[in-house]
Amino acid sequence: MSDEQQHDQHVRVWRYWLGQKIVCIEDFSRWEHIICCVKEIPILNAVYTVREFVELYHPTGVGLLLCELYNPPCTCLDDECEITFEIEYFRPVVEDESKTDIGFAQKILRQRTTRKSRKINEDA
Repeated sequence: MSDEQQHDQHVRVWRYWLGQKIVCIEDFSRWEHIICCVKEIPILNAVYTVREFVELYHPTGVGLLLCELYNPPCTCLDDECEITFEIEYFRPVVEDESKTDIGFAQKILRQRTTRKSRKINEDA
């Protein structure tokens, strides 16, 4: 793999982490008839959780295993591993910022501010 390809692969992966919620943007229904070992496939627009990253030996470079889907090891492959799904077919779930609750952070900030105020008053 060239340096440029490795860089592109790292750029694609940096947006993802284990346990992250992602949404499927590909219709995988065609896979049911292509690969004999795929029992569970991602559904277009469904949300999944990243279980594991797997290095792939084709241009995309990275495959995903998903917490919600488990397939048996594929006997069609030399190393008999679980079939992965290409990272390009998923995007991170974007939370609606208007619904994001930052109350926990505000509470921590208030506690820290109160402690600093007391310390300053005690020194005076």
